[in-house]
Amino acid sequence: SSIYIWDTRNWTVRSKLCYHSAAVCSIIGIPNTDYLLSCSMDKTIKLYNYQKFMITDHHSSSTPYTKLVYFEDSQKLAVSSPGTTIDIFNINLSK
Repeated sequence: SSIYIWDTRNWTVRSKLCYHSAAVCSIIGIPNTDYLLSCSMDKTIKLYNYQKFMITDHHSSSTPYTKLVYFEDSQKLAVSSPGTTIDIFNINLSK
């Protein structure tokens, strides 16, 4: 349920993001930004600024999310749930 931010110069943990209450299933970095997205079996999607070690937005669902795919050109996020459900979100990083 945690995400670790590592400093690969000396292989030490810079930060531990503990915002999910169940297993993290997928995580992606948004290219050319300081943002990460994660989804979890706790039925949430979280948006983080990993340089500031903080959550900046989240979404809750009635089902767990298992996979994230980010489309950089359109700034859309596709998220799958077990079974046949796929949700599409617009990502707004200007908050």
